[in-house]
Amino acid sequence: MKATWVLSGCLLLTGLLFATSLYADQTLKSKDGEIQLTLPDGWKEKSTENASITIDAENVAKHEYVMVLSEASADFADPFEKYAKDRAVAMGDKLDDSTVSDVKPVKANGKDALQYEIHGITKSPRVKVAYLLTVVKGDSHFIQVVGWATESKFAAGLKDFAALPDGISEVAK
Repeated sequence: MKATWVLSGCLLLTGLLFATSLYADQTLKSKDGEIQLTLPDGWKEKSTENASITIDAENVAKHEYVMVLSEASADFADPFEKYAKDRAVAMGDKLDDSTVSDVKPVKANGKDALQYEIHGITKSPRVKVAYLLTVVKGDSHFIQVVGWATESKFAAGLKDFAALPDGISEVAK
């Protein structure tokens, strides 16, 4: 009888530890090891064929997505503010009936960042989408953190999308 209780307790503890590990924060690293993103509970890495995406993840339960793109800041002659604005405009240009918000200065994990909301319709298939683009001025990279969802899910996810850039960091080599 005592052995059954001990075994039951061990199984319960193992189950709790396993369940906790499934839903704990996780850190994803870029293939080159230079950028990492710590994601909150519920997010998982998503595979992508797009070589320009540094990190790609999703929260399946909430139908929310994030992609991270990074570029060496030394490669750009224009100032950070122009780089960020150009990225927001370029994203809007890829959509039909797009709108790009005014810039909102924010902090992302202690770094200066600029944020834009972009709404529009994808070309094919024609789906209404919305993005929260946060461009972070890293020490050696300009990092784009793009949280997105379909238009109908975007408002509910906006708080999540706004928090994601706080998990971004450059990895010292």
